[in-house]
Amino acid sequence: MPAHIHSIPSSTQSTGVTGASQSFNNLQLSLPVNYIICTSGYFPSPDSTVQYPFLGQIVALIGNSIPNGWTLANGNLLSIAQNTALFAVIGTTYGGDGRSNFALPDLRGRVGVGVATGSSLQLGGKSGTESITLLSTNLPSHQHSLLSNTYGNNQTSSTGDGQPFENAQPSLGINYMISLSGVYPSRDGGTIDSQTPVLGEIVGFAGNYVPQGWSRADGSLLSISSNIALFSLLQTYYGGDGKSSFALPDLRDRVIVGSGEGFTLGAVVGSSEITLATDQLLAHAHSLPN
Repeated sequence: MPAHIHSIPSSTQSTGVTGASQSFNNLQLSLPVNYIICTSGYFPSPDSTVQYPFLGQIVALIGNSIPNGWTLANGNLLSIAQNTALFAVIGTTYGGDGRSNFALPDLRGRVGVGVATGSSLQLGGKSGTESITLLSTNLPSHQHSLLSNTYGNNQTSSTGDGQPFENAQPSLGINYMISLSGVYPSRDGGTIDSQTPVLGEIVGFAGNYVPQGWSRADGSLLSISSNIALFSLLQTYYGGDGKSSFALPDLRDRVIVGSGEGFTLGAVVGSSEITLATDQLLAHAHSLPN
């Protein structure tokens, strides 16, 4: 609890301080994996169909063996002269001097948060913190009853402004995209071409544009008649009227969470900031001056 006091009406004195202003852990339930980025692959052109893997593609890897053509998304600086195609895709969005080097996205200890038009976080932008220390202004406005009549009042003055505090863990803005064309993921099996995306697949991308055959996961409405196969997969889990339109997942300012264990596919949960209510305060009291 933030350290705070209350003034005593009709007196120049105040109560004693309560609260130690200790920080608390702000990390959500998480499972560390290796985020890797494609550094040697097909060029993701906005004008032609792109094959897998493509430069700037970001995926999660559960092992420690990094495949050829990929590298950890750990913020390392790369030579522009030796990586001209990749530099053309991501530029200095994630750092570097832009003359001799550029930086990879740094997802160490961070979650990828979707960015697009309307998002508060920009591509490559960092936000969030591992721990939070609240201020007295974050407390909800509250007062205490006085057990002594010495001061001629029954209540202390109010303390706390009820200001919200940010609830985001360490994050990095990346471009989440969904495949609008590709191999249909049939329940009955079939051959999957390793160089062709799966219809409805969501991937991270370090570039600031969208390759052909993909769309930003920004909640856009699509025509059912023009996207029959994709609609058969997404239906109206993410919105739309189900008659003429359906919505893509909206990952702007959001992280991906696996469905199940109380999380329903397409449900929007969580908040980027929290405002405390009085019934959420720890029960506490203050000492009175002698």
